[in-house]
Amino acid sequence: MLRLHGEFSQLAFRYSAEMKRREGDDALPRGCICYPVAENKEGVMPGPERVTLIHIFVDHSNVWGGGRGASRLKDPKLEDLSARVSIRGLDRILGGVRQGVSTKIVSGGIPPGMEGVWTEYQNHGYDTQRLVRDDQWKERGVDHTIIGHMWRLLAKYRDAPTLLVLASGDGHTNEFGTSFLEVLEEVLDRGKYDTWQVHLASFDWEYPNEAGLRSPTSSRMKRVIEKSERAKFINLFDAYDKVVYHKEWTPLKPGSA
Repeated sequence: MLRLHGEFSQLAFRYSAEMKRREGDDALPRGCICYPVAENKEGVMPGPERVTLIHIFVDHSNVWGGGRGASRLKDPKLEDLSARVSIRGLDRILGGVRQGVSTKIVSGGIPPGMEGVWTEYQNHGYDTQRLVRDDQWKERGVDHTIIGHMWRLLAKYRDAPTLLVLASGDGHTNEFGTSFLEVLEEVLDRGKYDTWQVHLASFDWEYPNEAGLRSPTSSRMKRVIEKSERAKFINLFDAYDKVVYHKEWTPLKPGSA
């Protein structure tokens, strides 16, 4: 238990020192939030090998698309364009309020008129890496930016106890030749990251169904997760009432914003 403000400050300083020792003189990347680790009953700080750092990445475009699809199945009488992602609900499901969270980054593109979602993410501690859609609302590089951050973590913290949390079901190779799938395979299948765990969160449902709607979750990504003892799949479809709500919205035409 932390008893006094002075003790809290001391622990925060010692934890920051340990992080700098691990990373050298490099500053922590944007989106990092460091929390002190409490002393045990003997008043001794646990060794660095017992500290599990949590890194959370959200592909908002994929999550919102999954939420819209889930809305067509759960609330078929409501317009799916009115479906919204509850950032608070999503953050809690991903473990964003847990001790040890070091990174919270969201990337994505949204239609004009919905920019307020970025403020919601920021209010929950996320570094928002927004990408602009072109005239046809086609976005580029949403997953590529997140993939770059994840590869950086793999390179720097190979032997550190780590929980990697990814909110996306996109298993496709992007236009830059990278994919979430290859990162998950590297962590779980190559035998190099035995101290790492992975949580994959996405909307998933059986197909075919009444709406004839395919799940936005890559079956290959899900198989990689399910066959590993160090991984867990979090089905956001099961948490629909906590993650999705509806709000009336009139979409703007491309180029009118």
